[in-house]
Amino acid sequence: MGPVILAYDGTEPAAFAIEQASSRLGANREAIVACVWRPVDVCFKPVPGRRLRACVAREVERAAHETAAAGVALARHFGFHARARTIEAAPTWKGLVTLADEWECPLIVLGSRHRTGLFGHRTGPVAGATRSHFQRSVLVIHQP
Repeated sequence: MGPVILAYDGTEPAAFAIEQASSRLGANREAIVACVWRPVDVCFKPVPGRRLRACVAREVERAAHETAAAGVALARHFGFHARARTIEAAPTWKGLVTLADEWECPLIVLGSRHRTGLFGHRTGPVAGATRSHFQRSVLVIHQP
């Protein structure tokens, strides 16, 4: 069985998902912290202090590596044996599914903001699309 994919875009819901996944999946799991990137329409949050020209692909790619490395540090703090991977893809779900298939991962873990009201029972667009396109398990962890 391959490692789990921990989708990480530098946001609070993604960090919360890593923390919660550690308690739900157990310590010492192999994990790939995945940051999906694309130029111009940047789909992750750069690390604090990082200035980014979104139209320069190499800058976006470097920033994605930094964001993934921050996710690895977080994952290791919570007990995962983690390594970083970045992938240029659009839409984001496609990058996550591609990495998971490449590494034969049984599970993709994603964070999602808790929604209230009429749409409170629905997941975000990346989480929903990933669930629709990945043939194995997807764990969506909602941030309270």
